[in-house]
Amino acid sequence: YELLQSCMRVSRLLRAVGGNECNVTNEECCTFHPDENYANVWSLESVDGSNALITTRIDEFKQLVSSGKWKEMCNPFIDGPTEFCQDPSAPWNSTDYNVLRGPFLLYSNQSVSLPQINSIYRCVDKLGKFFFSLNYDCEGLGTQQWLLGFASQRRSSATPRSLHRCFNLGSRKYYHSLDGPCFGSDIDQGILGFVV
Repeated sequence: YELLQSCMRVSRLLRAVGGNECNVTNEECCTFHPDENYANVWSLESVDGSNALITTRIDEFKQLVSSGKWKEMCNPFIDGPTEFCQDPSAPWNSTDYNVLRGPFLLYSNQSVSLPQINSIYRCVDKLGKFFFSLNYDCEGLGTQQWLLGFASQRRSSATPRSLHRCFNLGSRKYYHSLDGPCFGSDIDQGILGFVV
């Protein structure tokens, strides 16, 4: 609860001054660093915009970005986790497509002290479109690639952001949205859990 309160104070302050650098002294939100219980989740989009994926594997992330066919979706905070790219020019509002599609953290193991957690699997459909699912069998929509990590079933100060799965009917592209609506008229397929 204290972390959530800290982040709310920082968010209000940054909005008031038009800033995006989390450098407020003595605020836990700005000094929070993931430990061994968390997995970094990089968000990528194909350069042509036709596909999106999330990965917890640094080797895969580096290979995809270096191929020139995928781009990383950046963290809007300058002093956020340094594992992710940072884009201070990103508009900081609750409906910006790029901000809502940025990186996040999942729990990396089931031994975290949460009463209820959801397993999050990465899947790929027969058209090569990536998506994530709560179901080991990917809801019959595709093939499971691997377990990405775990999300809380409840919002808390430890897991303050909702993880939505979105779907664009025209391009058949799946993507995630953090604590915000899907883009335009895309279909919100629900909240799959709560994340950092």
